[in-house]
Amino acid sequence: MVHANQFSAAHLNFFMDAYRNSGQNEAVMHGISLGLGLVGMATKDENIYNQLRDTLFNNADSAIKGEAAAYSMGLVMTGSANEAVIDEMMAHA
Repeated sequence: MVHANQFSAAHLNFFMDAYRNSGQNEAVMHGISLGLGLVGMATKDENIYNQLRDTLFNNADSAIKGEAAAYSMGLVMTGSANEAVIDEMMAHA
């Protein structure tokens, strides 16, 4: 929460490295996804969105990972009104 809406390359790299090194641990992935969503809040950054989307789509059997990834996708794209993103999220829901 400390870094909410405080986007920086250092914070982004921290969370992206954490994704690569998480070992698919559900609790860790949940926290990383939420942290990434808070750091990238309202940035409309396609790379962050894509990482979160891939986490959601590739872990459809995990409600823990999927819930955090979905919330964070919304946080990152807040205010974008991106029709493609909205359609993609609605189709997956």
